[in-house]
Amino acid sequence: IMGSSMMGGSGMMGRQGGSPTWAPSNVTGPVSAPQARQLANRWLSQERPGATASEPDAFPGYYTMDTSRNNKVEGMLSVNEETGAVWYHWWHGRFVAMEE
Repeated sequence: IMGSSMMGGSGMMGRQGGSPTWAPSNVTGPVSAPQARQLANRWLSQERPGATASEPDAFPGYYTMDTSRNNKVEGMLSVNEETGAVWYHWWHGRFVAMEE
C-alpha cells in the first residue's frame, strides 16, 4: 500500500510521466531477471544511494522490484525487458505497508 504523498528525489519520470530518464545505451534485450536487478541497483546507486532492489517479479515486457533501505521497503521500480530502461514508481506515493 502506498500513501498519497509523492515520493521525493529526482524521480525517473517527470510528474506528468513520459520517457524514463535513464536507459543504458549498451543493452540489447532480452534482459534477464538478474540483469534487471543489476540495472536497477546501478540506477539506485546514483539516484537513491543506500537503496537496493529486491528480487524481480516478471511481467510481460518488464520486471518490477521493491526498493529497500535498511531492510525496509521504501518504493518500487521497473526495468524494461528489451531496453533495460528503469522507471521509478514515484506515482505510488510514500510506502505505508505491504498486503498479500
